[in-house]
Amino acid sequence: MYKNIETKFMSVPRLVWAFLCIITFGQLHAQPLLYDIQLPDIQPDASEWLAMDLDLKQSKSNTSSNSELLREFNQSMAIAGPRPNTWGVGIRLGDPTGFTAKKYLRQGRAWEYILGRPAGWWYGDNYYRDRFSNKNLPGDTRFDRIRNYNALSFQVRYLFHQDFPDAPGLQWYYGFGGQLRISTFDYYYSTFVPTGPGNSGFWRPEVKRGTAFGVGADGVLGMEYTFSEAPISVFLDLNLYLEILERPFFAAGQLGLGLRYNF
Repeated sequence: MYKNIETKFMSVPRLVWAFLCIITFGQLHAQPLLYDIQLPDIQPDASEWLAMDLDLKQSKSNTSSNSELLREFNQSMAIAGPRPNTWGVGIRLGDPTGFTAKKYLRQGRAWEYILGRPAGWWYGDNYYRDRFSNKNLPGDTRFDRIRNYNALSFQVRYLFHQDFPDAPGLQWYYGFGGQLRISTFDYYYSTFVPTGPGNSGFWRPEVKRGTAFGVGADGVLGMEYTFSEAPISVFLDLNLYLEILERPFFAAGQLGLGLRYNF
């Protein structure tokens, strides 16, 4: 009997110890562990503050530059047609007939260069007739006709493009520029050769060669369509040529159409 009682009393401390362990374990899980960590007091010196300020300013500058580039890109892409900084090279039919090259810029602007042969009706027979009459040729002469050859024209234009609403790839444009025109021509005329008294005689045909040189200003209005499936553009434009030299204020209309390959 005493042995059983002693065994029971000896087991009590063990139960208490187990109970205390359970309570301690519960408290440890019920409350977060707090650690008192002492961090060193670090204060940047003046040079470090200056470096941090420069880094901040540089970051702001880069952000501003990126925003400016993004805005220019969006403005350039808002205009339909070939991308900026691309070239278009092709042929042109009309006045003049020849080659055309176009450099596309941002915001729908472009440079265009045209080299070709001007139309035969550059001035017209009346102009050449008057020019021939002012040559003060000796004898009784008459103007017959004019023949142009070796004609050359070079144009430079600065263009502004605008989109047509609800017409993807179609643009209209206007611009200004200058033009140089050179042409060699032959005057065909006749000189009267008397053979007897009165008005008897005959007309002897003759030829005299000359050169026409013209410099003037251009004003152009046109349309251009760029295919979305291929890097091809077709165009049609009307140009007003106003000559400064050699015949001041002489005006002529020029019509042309063609196509270009963009790359």
